[in-house]
Amino acid sequence: MSLTKPGRRLASLAALALVFAVACGGAAPTATPTTRPAATASAPVAAPTKAAPAQPTPTPAAAAQATAAPTRAAPTATARVAASRGKIVYAKPVDMGRSTTISAAGSAGGPDTPFSSSLNASFTARTLDNQLIPWLASGWKFSSDDKVLDVTIRKGAVFHDGSPVTADDVVYSLDKLWLNTIVPGAVPPSGSRPVLPSRVEKTGPDTVRVTFPEPDPTFLAELMNSEAPGGLINIYPKAVIERVGFDAFYKAPVASGPYKLAKRSPAESLVLEAHEQFFNGPPPVKTIEVRIAPEDTTRVAMFRTGEADIAESIAPQFLSDLERVPGAKVLTVRSGQEVVINIQTAVKTIPGTDRPNPFLDVRVRRALIHATDKKAIAERIAGRAGVPVVGPYSTFHLGAVPDKIQEYEYNPEKAKQLLKEA
Repeated sequence: MSLTKPGRRLASLAALALVFAVACGGAAPTATPTTRPAATASAPVAAPTKAAPAQPTPTPAAAAQATAAPTRAAPTATARVAASRGKIVYAKPVDMGRSTTISAAGSAGGPDTPFSSSLNASFTARTLDNQLIPWLASGWKFSSDDKVLDVTIRKGAVFHDGSPVTADDVVYSLDKLWLNTIVPGAVPPSGSRPVLPSRVEKTGPDTVRVTFPEPDPTFLAELMNSEAPGGLINIYPKAVIERVGFDAFYKAPVASGPYKLAKRSPAESLVLEAHEQFFNGPPPVKTIEVRIAPEDTTRVAMFRTGEADIAESIAPQFLSDLERVPGAKVLTVRSGQEVVINIQTAVKTIPGTDRPNPFLDVRVRRALIHATDKKAIAERIAGRAGVPVVGPYSTFHLGAVPDKIQEYEYNPEKAKQLLKEA
């Protein structure tokens, strides 16, 4: 659940929806933004009906925070602001890690993903209906055998220091920072997936070729940066890192996303300033101050008192209370966090005993599914924010195909019959 309070910053929330996607690790089971109109009559940052996201929403959950706009975010922005204005205070439960500022230097996403989405422009992005589209890359083409990928860099894309994003930067970032990482303390992705590029090379000023030993259908999704094993795949300026070194770059990262890091007090706060030269136009909000508040009650209080304009990752049990706040509006959207029961079928006996593993019998496995009331469990854990999922992954995840998975109904009597047969 996320709380947003419009008012004079009404039109800016569409951009924040993207910048702080809360669907990855650390978010509530579903993100449920709440909006509350302010009583002041301050001038708006931009016309509420023309607010556009800073970039296409990479996760379905993020789009729900764009409560100022009458329609959901489009894959590409059609209305832009002339310049960034105003300030938003954002209450967040966790601080960012090092992987936000250097690819593959820490975690592979989770709480860092919202920050990374603010500072970095990923090669590809995801629309609200889960379609992969070009972003920092203006296009791509696979060879007939799907082993060679040619990527074209978007013209006009520049880093926060004004230097252009070039093929040299892309090759350096993919090959040196991610694939064969030279980042101190980083772990290369070699053990996290079966297929990795065998070569990354420059083929022109704004074109790069990636060669694979065999087809890899997931690589374009990994270029979205939040799906990458071994760390977030982001593009950084080769010349800057080589000039200042990794330690200095951690403290003052230079990337190509809609926001740049202006100030940071670890575990307390950080300030993001708009990247006015962002290739999709300047984001509506000029300044975002992120305040770290680990406790749900603290973030709710910050929102209630007006200290924070947005409070992220609020537990579902606060939902009913927040709905009673005058002028509050609660929106429920999808997230990518699931609660899954894994059935052990890799061993013949129950661990620690010589008793046969009952789950090796498919009838026992089916009985367990029919005996599980997923709807009741979801409601108990997350209230109205919980939704039963078909299969192990929700429709939030790229490639999820719930319509192709057989759904097993909640039927205790059928479960008993199957156990009797087994």
